[in-house]
Amino acid sequence: MTAAFRAMAECRLLEDYQGPADIEPIKVKLTGDLALDIARIEALRTARPDAWIGVDANQGYEIDGLQALLPVLLATRVAQLEQPLARGREQGLDGFDRPLPFVADESALTLDDTPGLVGRSTLSISSSTNAEG
Repeated sequence: MTAAFRAMAECRLLEDYQGPADIEPIKVKLTGDLALDIARIEALRTARPDAWIGVDANQGYEIDGLQALLPVLLATRVAQLEQPLARGREQGLDGFDRPLPFVADESALTLDDTPGLVGRSTLSISSSTNAEG
């Protein structure tokens, strides 16, 4: 996937951002440690109440941890959650309530991966590790 296509996908993720023009959106990498991730997200929202915040779980959660994390993401107005489950475990999202956009990253390395993401992710973008560049 080309850098231009990735940039267009990122712009679509930000199209709902309604904050002040001088506040940059923030993307936070999570660790998979639920308590630490909750503390980081809450501290960030306290420090930046008007910011658009997206989080990247980096494949760090199982369904149980994800269920515990979601109420915090909603309470802190996180706009999107990227790659919550490990690549290959996307079926865990079948029937899972997703009250905010879930974004595929490592699960969408090529276009051939996208059929398995239908109904499991809101938008698929390519990982920067994609060999196609």
